[in-house]
Amino acid sequence: MIEIYLLRHGETEYNAKRIFGGRSNHLHLNEAGIKQATERGEYFKSTDFMVDEIFCSTAIRAKESLENVMKITNITEGKISYHDELNEIAQGDWVGKSIDDTLTPEILKEIAKKAPNFKAPNGETLGEGSNRIYKFINENILTKYKDGKFLIVAHGLLFRSFITKVTEMNPSMVFKLQCGNLSLSKICYHEEYGWFMHFFNRTV
Repeated sequence: MIEIYLLRHGETEYNAKRIFGGRSNHLHLNEAGIKQATERGEYFKSTDFMVDEIFCSTAIRAKESLENVMKITNITEGKISYHDELNEIAQGDWVGKSIDDTLTPEILKEIAKKAPNFKAPNGETLGEGSNRIYKFINENILTKYKDGKFLIVAHGLLFRSFITKVTEMNPSMVFKLQCGNLSLSKICYHEEYGWFMHFFNRTV
């Protein structure tokens, strides 16, 4: 069986202020984000958490999250690699804008009606994002291994879109799922039984 752990990056100033970050690559962890990564590293150390391989987004906030975890404990003897395919779903003209002001009741109704084909102006559809990470996982994990434990360090909306896809959840649920900073989720793939969710959004 394949075990895949999904670790969202730590808090940035955009997260703290509830601003869309999207593909922005200038965002560093803030003080709270560094603390979250340190606590996650301490949790991994206390539970002897280990994986066979780590795949990380190329975004600064994802890299810094992994680096701060690894300062506390080494969680793999295998390869660590960084991939653009694991970057956040592009949020186009919404980047830099308030989440609460943007996601009006009207927009949420539009998302529910159009998902997974909904996208922010000049952005990427939810379906495109979920298909991107699904393709990545299929090519880099499922076609190469029959079993093993893997960690993906990436982004909240990307993870939520992926989870709604593989669990066959209504895609409109993507904005109703909470995926906190440095939260850990676990999803498994069995060759005979397919995908199933083990846990979601466990914070430290």
